[in-house]
Amino acid sequence: MRIVIEDYPYDEQKLREVVPARMLDFPNKKGEIRPPYVGYCYNPEINDCIFFLPKVVLTKDIEDEKDETGLGLVFDKYNPTDLLDFDNKNLDDADRKFLQNFAIWIYRAISVFYKHNNTTIVSRHSYVGVDASPKKKEGTLIDVILSLIRFAKEHRDFVMFEIKNIHRGYNRVNWRKTISHQLPTKQGKSPVYLNPINKKKQIDFDEELFVIYFSILEYVHKQFNFPVEINCNYETIKSAEFRHYLNGYGKIRLRQIKYKYFSDTSLKLWNLCYKFFENTDRLNSTHNVEDFLIAKDFNIVFESIIESLLGEEVPKGLKEQYDGKRIDHIYPYNALVHSEDNIYHIADSKYYKVGSSIGKESIYKQYTYAKNVIQLTLNILFGKGDMETKKRNGYIPYRDEITEGYNITPNFFISAKIESENSGERYSYSNDNLTPHNVDDEGNPIMKYRIFQFENRLFDRDTLILSHYDINFLYIIALYGKHNQFEQESFRVRARKIFREFAIRLLSDYYSFYKVDPAPESIEDFVNSHFRELSGKLFHYNDTLILALEKGHEDTAIIKSKYSEIITEYKLV
Repeated sequence: MRIVIEDYPYDEQKLREVVPARMLDFPNKKGEIRPPYVGYCYNPEINDCIFFLPKVVLTKDIEDEKDETGLGLVFDKYNPTDLLDFDNKNLDDADRKFLQNFAIWIYRAISVFYKHNNTTIVSRHSYVGVDASPKKKEGTLIDVILSLIRFAKEHRDFVMFEIKNIHRGYNRVNWRKTISHQLPTKQGKSPVYLNPINKKKQIDFDEELFVIYFSILEYVHKQFNFPVEINCNYETIKSAEFRHYLNGYGKIRLRQIKYKYFSDTSLKLWNLCYKFFENTDRLNSTHNVEDFLIAKDFNIVFESIIESLLGEEVPKGLKEQYDGKRIDHIYPYNALVHSEDNIYHIADSKYYKVGSSIGKESIYKQYTYAKNVIQLTLNILFGKGDMETKKRNGYIPYRDEITEGYNITPNFFISAKIESENSGERYSYSNDNLTPHNVDDEGNPIMKYRIFQFENRLFDRDTLILSHYDINFLYIIALYGKHNQFEQESFRVRARKIFREFAIRLLSDYYSFYKVDPAPESIEDFVNSHFRELSGKLFHYNDTLILALEKGHEDTAIIKSKYSEIITEYKLV
């Protein structure tokens, strides 16, 4: 097994020993190659499999002497060049196992993307097979899994024939042995044998092999959601017991029953099951097939993953904007000032190396996205048709007609990272670890990205705020690869809630909110009378007038003092 890291600068000669030029074309600059691929391929010239892993596995530590290029290490300790040979003895067993499983999830994610997108960025060829002969050089766990799945498809008739033979005459009474070994009891005038002897009392080892095989397929389906066919009514090994098989008993049990098999097909099935439990990085692989499932521009795949897990279909013009810009993710969800109405939440997924910062160009693009969305909703408002038609076309009330204040637009970045050992659970696939990036050491929100034309005017159209979140790359790859609609919907609900709650925390730390009760004066008259002073500070909904004042701003104390008798604290929820 060979590991290549996307976008890492390799020496041309070393990389070409693993991936020849005839297989994949790489950008070459002065003898340095940066592979633009993520995925899997098989090179028959070296009789081995190559996994191109995404650049998010790279972590940067400028003081680490192992990091010769200054561009990052894998898991803070491995130089990517050393992983070109996966047999490197310095590779930790836990890291070796992780890389195997991670490669499978990457394979599965690209497979799902390829299936659901009409795209040219993914190249795919037929599967690589696994040979039963122990004389050939071994492949990888993914080879075995794929070959186990193929075995069910290609040997369906063999499996059904063997099972039929196994069960032929099953549970029929052997009367000769029953009569010769037991005394009957009398019931009326007829003799009755209470414990008749069946033809088969011993364990059937042929049947046990099929039970193990189908248990493996069931595990592969549950764990990685690979599509498998289980057409036989066998009671598979329970999860707790199967973990015992995974921890070593599977190999022991298969060795105990191996002598029962003579046909080539039965031996091949036995060998595949054994190789699965062996769980090494080198499994018996064919030497004459080139196999590809590889994606170029993996940032597009990453964006598609986030969109499928977070986004929502929106009316024309909101996502694909008329000025040629394209929003990565947009969905209607509860507004920040109050949850009774929806507002468009806008997000941009960033596929960077861990530790990389968001560039100014991306930041100002994100502000422009929000401005375009606001303007489009106003265009819909001023267009023809009744209000119901306008809402179907995407209208959401951004601007309050009484105060001329604008609703706050939630706007944020999502970047991927692989959790380190410090996060509690090493390399976790089960926790999204969706956390805000713009916080201090104590977890308090930081107003890192904000633009405005007028100070202390939160409800002004030109006051725009951005947040930034990190998400566990392993979790979303697994969630996407499983393609489980229920789990994806659960994440969607949870993530949207997290984004909104943090945005409220951020606003509450930097602004004070008050409810204004101008009675006996009407809200309209109060706004008109104080419009000059409170413009951009007021927002109105459902007969509720909200005042927002920036904490620590020079005119905030003056305004609070002036209106102290008619304002009460208001909490965003």
